[in-house]
Order: sequence, then structure tokens, then C-alpha cells
Amino acid sequence: MSQVRPHMPLADQLDDDLRRVDQAIEEVVDEPHPLASTVMTHLLRSGGQRLRPRLAMLAGRVVETSLGDAPRDLVDAAVAAELVHLGTLHHDDVIDDSTIRRGVDTVNALWGNTVAILAGDYLLARATQVASGMGTETGRALAECICDMVRGQILESGYLFNPGRSIDDYLAAIDGKTARLMGAACWLGARVCGGDEASVAALDDYGRLTGRAYQMLDDLVDLCADAETAGKPTGVDIREGVYTMPLLLALHDRPELGESLRPGIAEEDAARVRAAVLATPGPSETVTAVARETERARQALEAVDERSEAAKHELAEFATRIAIKAASTVDAVTPTRHG
Repeated sequence: MSQVRPHMPLADQLDDDLRRVDQAIEEVVDEPHPLASTVMTHLLRSGGQRLRPRLAMLAGRVVETSLGDAPRDLVDAAVAAELVHLGTLHHDDVIDDSTIRRGVDTVNALWGNTVAILAGDYLLARATQVASGMGTETGRALAECICDMVRGQILESGYLFNPGRSIDDYLAAIDGKTARLMGAACWLGARVCGGDEASVAALDDYGRLTGRAYQMLDDLVDLCADAETAGKPTGVDIREGVYTMPLLLALHDRPELGESLRPGIAEEDAARVRAAVLATPGPSETVTAVARETERARQALEAVDERSEAAKHELAEFATRIAIKAASTVDAVTPTRHG
């Protein structure tokens, strides 16, 4: 039973929520075999923002004001969302041949690609198991989300090293691989807390829109920031043939850049392409796109019959922070393009 503590600030409630989520994930992935246990918890214990659990918790609290300690179903909703995210990160690291994530060696770097793929599969299976434990509807919803995420990744893979990739193709890929899970996290949190149909749908829309903006921001960081600032390797997308919105928009003004985009591009050529892209309106136009999507996300919240103004405000502020960070990321390398 949820213990009601009405005077506890939302930030403190969320901190408690996320501690319970981490503990629950540890319990879900606990394995008797030492290697299996170490592998399954490796990425979890390396940190991370817990963004998707936070969204699930906020969505639940938006539609149910009487929550003190989060009820078990809401914790499970957050756990399921984070397990999906962790599982896909294992797969991403194999696809990208990454050796570092969150400042530590990746599972594939430590134990090989086979173990990393199996670990990702295991976490996805556990996620659907947790979601199904809350009911058939939630289990089916998360399974559909995973299918859409895989579809988005396949769409992206189909355009690797293709400068003819359209903005619509780019949006279709990020809507699947990134935005879909953020929408599902909000949907799960609101659904298990008894939100009405319109509010649950609006929170799903909010999550998808912020997820789309969040991926655009991530793509700007890869293009604009250095590894120390970003906390991870940058400049990866150009080298790996993942041509994202700022580059695709730059190609409209500088189509000749496409001649340099190819598999095995040399580091110096990739650096020249990056510098050329930064000199075009592409990055600032991407900032505008981020601002547009985050504004749509805030508008989606207007359809939510909220019971917690503080939780709704925090969701709106999260969208705002994405837009602000996108602008500051580009300002840091093209200061004359923003006033």
C-alpha cells in the first residue's frame, strides 16, 4: 500500500521513487550464476539518468494526486521501461562497436559480442515479463513498443552512408528507436495509476514528442560537442554513416559535402565535413526543430486532467530544458548564429 506523505516535496518523492526502481531492477535481474549476475547489472550500476523511469513516475503522479510512496505497479512500470532501455543499449554497443558507455567498459568490450547480445535479449525479456505482471494490456503495449523500436533501428540501418536520406526518413527512424519508448514510459505510468483515456493518450503524445526532441539534441551533441563535454565519444555519426538532421539540412545548402560521405571516411575528412556543417544553417535549423517539438509536447500536456500541478510542471520543464540545451550546444560552436 502507498504511504501518503502529502507535504513531501516532489523532488524528494522522485528521488525515493528512483531508488526503489534501482532496487527493484536489481531484484528482477538477480541471477545465481556469478557471471550472469555481473553482466546483467554491469550497466545498471554504472549510473545513468534514469530518464524513462522518471517520466513514468511523473506521468503516474500527474494523474493521481494521492500518491505518497509510489505503488508497486508504478514502480514496475518504471522498471519495465528502464529494462527495455538497458537492453537496447547492450545491442547498440554491439552495433556501434562501442567500448565505453557511462565512463566504464561496455559489456561487449569486457565479455564479447555474444554475451552482450544475450544480455540485451535477457533484459528485454525481463521487461516484458514485468509489464505482463501488471496485466495483459500493459504487457502487450510494451511488446508493441519494442517492435516499433526495432523497426526504427532497421529503418536507420537501411540508410547508413546514404546522403540521400530524407528528413522524413530520419524522423521515422528516431520516432521508433527513441521517441517510442519515452512515450511508452509515460503511457505505462499514467495507465497503471488510473488516468482517464484522454490523459493517458496525451501523456503518450508528450513522451513521444519529447523523445523526438531528445534524439535531435543527442544528434546535435554528437556533432557539436567534444567528448569531455558530452561525457562520451562524439563525431561518431559521420564516421558510422548515420546522417542526422543537422547534416541532412546542411546538404541542402552544400550538396557537394555528400561526395566525402562514405564508409571508411578518414578522421581528417570527417573533421572537415563537421566543420563545414557547422558553418551552415543546419545546426541552428535543428535547434528550431527541437524548440518546435518541445512546444508541441507542452501543448500536449494541456489535455491532461492533472491531479498534481507540480508533476505536470516538471514534465513541462523537462521539455523546456531539452530546448535550452539544444540551443546552448550549438551556441558553443556557432555563437554568432543565436542572439
